[in-house]
Amino acid sequence: MTVAQVRTVLGTLARGLGSQQAAATFLGVSTTHVNDVLLGRRDPGPKLLAALGFQRRHVYTRSRKEDTR
Repeated sequence: MTVAQVRTVLGTLARGLGSQQAAATFLGVSTTHVNDVLLGRRDPGPKLLAALGFQRRHVYTRSRKEDTR
């Protein structure tokens, strides 16, 4: 899942609860944090991610095939 997809989930939750403030209260984070994440000014932090049921993981992949000889 991408950060953009997490923002979509957060936005859907906020709309479902009626406001960013209601979502922030429900998730146990500040309204400012929710707003900043939704506007792309900040990435979601560990507390927000955990409240949404996510965790951050770093993934490394090869950008090109290595010579296997």
